[in-house]
Amino acid sequence: HRIIVLGCMVLPPSYLSTLASAVGGETFYRAFGEDALWSRLATVTITPQKPQIEKQMEFVRQAILYRTKKVTAITTAVQLDRFELDELETLAMLWSIDVRDVRTLFVLSLYELGKDALIQDLVTRSITIQGTLDLERLIEDGIPIVCKRLNSLLSLRTSTARFPREVLSRLDADLVEWIRAQAEDDDDDGTHHPINTDVSLEWTHILILSLLRTSTFSTNNTMNTNKNIEKETRQSLHSLSVLTGTLLKELEQQEI
Repeated sequence: HRIIVLGCMVLPPSYLSTLASAVGGETFYRAFGEDALWSRLATVTITPQKPQIEKQMEFVRQAILYRTKKVTAITTAVQLDRFELDELETLAMLWSIDVRDVRTLFVLSLYELGKDALIQDLVTRSITIQGTLDLERLIEDGIPIVCKRLNSLLSLRTSTARFPREVLSRLDADLVEWIRAQAEDDDDDGTHHPINTDVSLEWTHILILSLLRTSTFSTNNTMNTNKNIEKETRQSLHSLSVLTGTLLKELEQQEI
């Protein structure tokens, strides 16, 4: 009953069928029977089968999408000072889902919406607190968001209108092609917001630097075992930061 109540708190009634599937159809519907409070329901398996885990994770992802839309619609704060995922984190723990995944997906969803200003300070603080975020996932899923923004900016129609051709010609052609490939590698499974590419270059530059700092922190962490992957990732992020830095400098020159 606790799981069902929490599920109803994090998503509206239109998602009841999704919740029933995540809980387990028979257990869900028996919980509303007239003898439910006096009879023993099926116990939750300690190690649920893979299909059930996937349904639970699907429900959590949908709840995160709903939560981020709600937060951005009703919040009057300039910045979030906490994740505000209390019921969803409790539900995740009951399903043995790592709360780091929940917080990280929440952060990534806000970046997808282009709400960098709302989340950036909270992310900056969380990076240094071990066990708060899944740093590798933040980097892995954050880079495509950056690339989609930059690919939109560097598309022929917008780039030539904002930057002189001589500036664009100085950009690393291989890096620009890599950005395009990353941006076009669309594996959206319905659990992501459409990427808002109408975000200032300054905020995208800040996001890149944040991911670069995250990769450095993750590499220096003695618990990290993917140092070779991290090195390649840091090089890519460093190249992205140089590119956005070059473009920002040009915009600053135009304003003088």
